[in-house]
Amino acid sequence: MRTKDPEAVREFLADMKTALVATLGRDNEGLATFGFKASRPQPKLTSGDLVLRTAKARQTRALNHTMGSRQKAAQRVTGSAVMVNPDGTLTAPPASSGGQTKPNATNP
Repeated sequence: MRTKDPEAVREFLADMKTALVATLGRDNEGLATFGFKASRPQPKLTSGDLVLRTAKARQTRALNHTMGSRQKAAQRVTGSAVMVNPDGTLTAPPASSGGQTKPNATNP
């Protein structure tokens, strides 16, 4: 008798494969007796493939404007954006040049 809910069948098969992989191992050929393929190790990438992967990753980061922690730190604002005076008035601090978060030898 077939079930009328294909989503339930997919979930059952996924759970069954998970249980079999946990029992037999993901590269065990015995998975084929249950209708599942054993996983194969990924092939080693050539130097050309590595260069291509790196170029694609850099292009994606540039397209998405993704930055690392050092680039983000250079853009962060240090200090408070607004100062409150004792009389209740607000003043903005002078603009910092460079936006450095840590002092260095040339800019203590």
